[in-house]
Amino acid sequence: MESSAVVFLDPDNGLATDRMETHRQRSVEHVHLEELKAFTAPGRTIVLYQCFLRGQTRPDQMQQQMGRWYRNLKTKLSLDSGREPRILAFRPGNPRGFVVLPSAEHAETCDRRLSNLVSLNSPWHGHFYRHEDLAN
Repeated sequence: MESSAVVFLDPDNGLATDRMETHRQRSVEHVHLEELKAFTAPGRTIVLYQCFLRGQTRPDQMQQQMGRWYRNLKTKLSLDSGREPRILAFRPGNPRGFVVLPSAEHAETCDRRLSNLVSLNSPWHGHFYRHEDLAN
């Protein structure tokens, strides 16, 4: 793992909330911020698959959830400005989220690729949305 440039995490139920204790039985299906922090290493990009809360899949609700993910990750992982979370939602069907925490070395490439993914010319246009664009 130490030599991995990209780590993809797919916890059953996504990020744990602040109220979840790591020793509880139900918390094993989540990734806790302390666990996520263990994967943050210089030169490593993290991609996290994140579920939306059941019944909370209207665009405004999804945008609120993604905003919370952004703020929690940014503040609690003490991320540098270049390593700010990039958060995408995927629709149609069952909406799901993707959180990208790029390394400084990968940030420019990640931003370019994510921009291409949501651009009008992309075959994925209308399926992927940045969290800041979802409310529009």
